[in-house]
Amino acid sequence: MIWAYGGSGLRTTISVETYWKGVLNNVFGKISQAIPVGEIIFFLLLAFIMWVFFRTKSRTFYECCRKKMKKICSSNRYQCR
Repeated sequence: MIWAYGGSGLRTTISVETYWKGVLNNVFGKISQAIPVGEIIFFLLLAFIMWVFFRTKSRTFYECCRKKMKKICSSNRYQCR
C-alpha cells in the first residue's frame, strides 16, 4: 500500500522491484556488481537504434513534414498549439 501522489487515499500496488531489480546486470555476473555493464550496453543499443533511424528515409520524411507544419503554423490564418 502506498500513498498516491496527486490523489486521495491509499492505492493497492504490487511491487515488482525485487523481481526485476538488476535484470540487465545479472547476466554479466560478478563484473556487473561494480560496473552496471548491462545498463551501459542497453543504453548503447538504444543510442545505436536512434543513430540508424536518423540515417533513414523515415527521418527525412519526418523532418520534411515538421518543416511544412512549422511553415503552416507561422501563417496568421492557422492556429497551431
